[in-house]
Amino acid sequence: MKIYLTGASKELELCESFRDRLRAAGHVITHDWMREIRCCPVSDHDLSHESRVQYALDDMRGVMAADITWILIPENTSAGCWVEMGIALGVGGCVVVSGNWRKCIFADLAVYRFTTHESALEWITTEATAA
Repeated sequence: MKIYLTGASKELELCESFRDRLRAAGHVITHDWMREIRCCPVSDHDLSHESRVQYALDDMRGVMAADITWILIPENTSAGCWVEMGIALGVGGCVVVSGNWRKCIFADLAVYRFTTHESALEWITTEATAA
């Protein structure tokens, strides 16, 4: 299954751990923004206009290519994952949220909501894959 996994860049280790577990279960990550952050740890503010546009387009394409967009609801503030969720909803994609999804009204638009990331991962690796 093709999955776009998103969350807060300030919670990079958490996102990477679930990315790695998805890959180990045989899923394809449609765009690995986490790898880019590890390779080039520059804040969005300090990027050139061209780089900002390219990163945004890469993320958008990753969402659009995914069977599932999974949002690890950030404990920290984050804008990007909510934009990516909006893109997924706009193209009619399957959106899964996990964590404190009551934090934002837009999480109620997700197809599936889980209170823990572990339960979302279990659903993706068993139920969603079987469908």
